[in-house]
Amino acid sequence: RDLHSFPTRRSSDLCEAWLGAKPTADMKSMYMKAIKMLLGVRHSTPNELCLIESGYPSLEAAIHQCQHRFFEKMKAERSDMSDDPLMFALKITERDNKELNRCISEILANNDPLMHDNAKRKESILSSTRTKTITYREINPTLTVHPIYKSTDNHDDDFRTAFTRLRLSSHRLRIETGRW
Repeated sequence: RDLHSFPTRRSSDLCEAWLGAKPTADMKSMYMKAIKMLLGVRHSTPNELCLIESGYPSLEAAIHQCQHRFFEKMKAERSDMSDDPLMFALKITERDNKELNRCISEILANNDPLMHDNAKRKESILSSTRTKTITYREINPTLTVHPIYKSTDNHDDDFRTAFTRLRLSSHRLRIETGRW
């Protein structure tokens, strides 16, 4: 199966309405558990490495991307309309709700939340001194998504899972079990 066939857009269709609300710890946990299940790795595998390996954004970045697209599209389509309810609501928000207006402005200002999220993650991995992270940097020095995850060819799931476990040090080889 192609990991990137995971329906990221459908899972966040309503996130445009969240505005200012942050994903809860339970939501983030469920998102990361789903990614780790897709990769076939242990729950203790570092989240940052799983996100880099799979090429998926953090939940927050995915939400911000959807919100950014929504507001860009709505502003482009409706900015000339004088009787549009959404534009009317945005004008009221701008005038009366400074906090929400700031939130919307931040969403619109960040043109590529996914790239910004990925850059922060790479910086974190490059500066980490954790053994698993150092090992991962040796295996994937460019911190890029391996072509096996983007391939449309049908790879054996067991092969892909074993490959991923090796890359993320989530295997049961002696070098890993000795750390336990």
